[in-house]
Amino acid sequence: MTGPAILAIALHRMGRTTLLRPLGSAGLLCLCVRATFAQVSFVTRSDFATGPGPTAIVVGLVNDDRLPDLIVATDTGLSILFGNDHGGFSTPLAVRTASAPAAVAVADFDRNGHADIAYVNGETSEVYVQRGDGLGGFGAPQRFAVGTRASGVLAVDVNNDKQADLLVGTSEGVSVLLGDGHGGFANAHHVDAGAPGARLVADDFNGDGRIDLVVLNGDAEAVGTFLGNGNGDFAAFEASAAGAKPRRAVARDFNGDGILDLAVVNEFGLAILLGDGTGAFREPRRI
Repeated sequence: MTGPAILAIALHRMGRTTLLRPLGSAGLLCLCVRATFAQVSFVTRSDFATGPGPTAIVVGLVNDDRLPDLIVATDTGLSILFGNDHGGFSTPLAVRTASAPAAVAVADFDRNGHADIAYVNGETSEVYVQRGDGLGGFGAPQRFAVGTRASGVLAVDVNNDKQADLLVGTSEGVSVLLGDGHGGFANAHHVDAGAPGARLVADDFNGDGRIDLVVLNGDAEAVGTFLGNGNGDFAAFEASAAGAKPRRAVARDFNGDGILDLAVVNEFGLAILLGDGTGAFREPRRI
């Protein structure tokens, strides 16, 4: 599997994991994965229209029906694909944005029960936030300053205050913006990731209840783990091999051992990096 990277994961009601990947023209590829303790295998594939030039995907509950929806960044803005009970998605609904997003995140930033979106365009030193109405519509963009050439964004609670924060990958590393629970954010502070932070994954990789950060480093053919201290700061921990030029990654327990793993798209295709529970990862296994 080459070309555009896998950018998101959805979870089927039947317990199977789905890897989502833009097809590059106007479509989306979905691969249903069956995972056991010993192996990972692909079961089925489905394609869905998205709009022109899909580049990034996230999963969220956009229209409050409790079914996972897809938010897809395209050349013209964002497309919303509403999920159904059968694992499929609707025709795309276009959302107007301030610029063509390079990356997008979804969370309830103002805690009103509706999904909001945050995105960056890869060129400016800003992250844009648009609040959702629970029906698939979004309000006018708000702008928040970050580091230069912001090209990656994640929404996650990094300081355990039950409010969504933003991690923004820039040419200088990672900008951390702590959310106030009302749709606003504190001034960004910087994390030196040792590489541009465009390719980020955040989760609790060592099981201590705090959000950690993984940054893909294409020059070093590795992923670097940064352990969170629970207040929005991160400390460098260990680098793990990821294959040549890792492009994107997502985290999930692929082998059912209770430890988070990584699915990484690199120059040669898709590789699985099994986690060891400390925040480090074993040698990549190509699929």
